[in-house]
Amino acid sequence: MKIFLLGFSYSGKTVIGKALSETINYDFIDIDEQIEYNFAPFTIEDIFAKYGEYAFRIIEQQTLLNILKINDNRNTVISLGGGTPCWFNNMAKIKTDSISVYLNCFSIIIVNRFFICRVKRPLLAKVKKENITTYVNLLQQQRSYFYKQADIIYPAICIDIQDLATTILNFKK
Repeated sequence: MKIFLLGFSYSGKTVIGKALSETINYDFIDIDEQIEYNFAPFTIEDIFAKYGEYAFRIIEQQTLLNILKINDNRNTVISLGGGTPCWFNNMAKIKTDSISVYLNCFSIIIVNRFFICRVKRPLLAKVKKENITTYVNLLQQQRSYFYKQADIIYPAICIDIQDLATTILNFKK
């Protein structure tokens, strides 16, 4: 079984995904780390800067399709990029033969994490400091249509990994 974690940047998908995969003894893949591995020495920021967002989204979709194909029969927790479900037919692919979990995080928490985190996300990096909250709210609103298609919507605050694991493993499609 595949478990996809989706949500906005800084919602905790990677940290929670690693902990969840250890708890339930699944493999773990972070799609952003996979992209950077495949395109080394380029980072996500480099790809955005050199080729633009649309080219990045094509790379992201191909990486998603490769993960689905290669890990077809393996139990895997997959942490997606914040925009992955919102492009092309990615959400339909994510929902096929898997469980999708939206880690719903308040924008104020996202903004706070943005300011303390060393890893900057390309879509947020160019926004002026005073406009970050407005931009995050707008982008969350635009993406909510896709995020809310997830099988499970789970609050991304003070997550109890065991409770999340139980919720996912007891979920019936």
